Amino acid sequence: MHRNKLLDLLDDYASRFPDEDVTGFIGFVRRQPRCFERDCFDDGHVTGSAWVVDTAGVRTLLTHHAKLKRWLSDAYQVSAESLDLKWVAMDELASVTSEESVLRMARKWGLHR
Repeated sequence: MHRNKLLDLLDDYASRFPDEDVTGFIGFVRRQPRCFERDCFDDGHVTGSAWVVDTAGVRTLLTHHAKLKRWLSDAYQVSAESLDLKWVAMDELASVTSEESVLRMARKWGLHR
């Protein structure tokens, strides 16, 4: 994914959800030409994630990050070659659930590879 495509998506998100402040993330993507590179440690790097929540909406699946010493949702590395952020999240979801459940969700949401 090119940075300009991500910036377009962020601008669209900001216009649809004006109560959520994404200016910091937009600023990061604009100033960091290597925002997709995993070895970009100073500012961080772009990842994709998917929330896994139980059917009651009460519990979620988190992973303990050893280096950060925090509980986080799993994140999948986004690269400049990633074509669609939805599929990055779906790939991440497939890594913590079953492939079949992800395919069912993709069909339900109208996502196609």
